[in-house]
Amino acid sequence: MHICWCNVTAIYVTLPLVAVAALLHFPIAWLIQRLYRRTSFSEALDEYRKQIKCKPFPGPDGTHPRNQGLQVLTLRGLWMHFESFILERNMHFVVANIVRPLTQSKGVSFVSLWGGRQVDYFVSHSWGTSFPHFVCSIQCHALSKEGPTSWIDAAYWICSFANNQWRIEAELGSDPMESAFALALTAGIKGVAMVMDPEAQPLTRVWCLFEFFLSSRQHLDLVFVTNAGVVGDDGCSSFDVALEMGKKIESLQVETCEASSEEDKNDIFRYIISELGSLERMDEQIRALMAEMLMQNLANMEKATGSLVDRLGQGSATVATLNEKRLKPHVASGIRQIFSI
Repeated sequence: MHICWCNVTAIYVTLPLVAVAALLHFPIAWLIQRLYRRTSFSEALDEYRKQIKCKPFPGPDGTHPRNQGLQVLTLRGLWMHFESFILERNMHFVVANIVRPLTQSKGVSFVSLWGGRQVDYFVSHSWGTSFPHFVCSIQCHALSKEGPTSWIDAAYWICSFANNQWRIEAELGSDPMESAFALALTAGIKGVAMVMDPEAQPLTRVWCLFEFFLSSRQHLDLVFVTNAGVVGDDGCSSFDVALEMGKKIESLQVETCEASSEEDKNDIFRYIISELGSLERMDEQIRALMAEMLMQNLANMEKATGSLVDRLGQGSATVATLNEKRLKPHVASGIRQIFSI
């Protein structure tokens, strides 16, 4: 029997190569895909850098927090440019993958790249909220407060963009009242927008509670805002969204809130207790504000429903009136019971 050693050798050489190729096929494909993604994202960053046109804030105090406002126009533009990469991701992704790479070479804040504006409104929010929800909420707030002609120019203090992410300890200061947050809140701004999501995440974060407390002390117009509108505002009649948020707030306790720094948490808790006497008093203030907004939201819902009924005709109005008499006391009573008012 004649054996072709050439064929045997070929088999022994080929089989391991085939096996190795099979094993490496998916990892190599994954690496190529990752490389393509990186290149695509890098190109998006480069394209955005070319769009930046810095207009420095005039005057000697351009770096003060009160002049670190970001216009809605710029915020909206950022989201639209990177929308296909951000998807439903949150502020942690935006800061790590967009803000820091864009600001790394200069070691400045994102706002500084564009040039700050005098702050109109302060934004209190959780970095865990999805970025599209965040942007839509800010747009709703700007439209509500500034109207359809000038909302796009409203300037907001947003920690992710106003604070220099390369020197964050300096931005926080050695005391909560020395932080950039406090300096912006006490700078004579128009009001505060607390961006709320279905989980009411901001009220689980210690810094947001500090912002809530300081806003109250400064008698600022603080409102809860979602991507459906400002809770309690004439333009927001989505009562189910507000009610779900209220249910979350009902069970929240300040003492269970968290912070990325235990030292910050303790400092803020000590400050609140020194001012109010206890953390429970803070719970009461939050629930009272939410109850007030819910009652206003209910009134707006009834107003919107009544207007619709009028257009539908008198017959429907009779039915709606009967339903309203049964519904309104029940819902209002429920709100009072939930928040003990």
